[in-house]
Amino acid sequence: MSEEQQATPISDMGDRIRGIEGVHDDQPAGAIERSEAVRSMTPQELVEAYPDMRQEAGVIAAADAFASEKIGSANDQSRFTAAIRDQVAERVAEGEQFADMNIKEERAIERSGEATQESSQAR
Repeated sequence: MSEEQQATPISDMGDRIRGIEGVHDDQPAGAIERSEAVRSMTPQELVEAYPDMRQEAGVIAAADAFASEKIGSANDQSRFTAAIRDQVAERVAEGEQFADMNIKEERAIERSGEATQESSQAR
């Protein structure tokens, strides 16, 4: 690829797309990057990267905990948590903020982080 044809970093694409008439003009700066983080990071990584997103991370951790406890099939667990992540990411992309959560869900973040560490140690 020549210098003129270099790929645009994803973090810059949101600002360029926002400049196109009718495309999410009201979307907050960095919303696309943050919504992608919701889709790709563990709850613990999300809080470390974006401390103001504790509630969003809590929702994801609670969904992970619910799926592992209540859904038998690993495939169904993945689909469930992916659907929740997508919903959270869409709200983040639109600039919505989550209401405060109760302690139960914040504990789910800790359990999710412990489970992630245990699974990476087992490898």
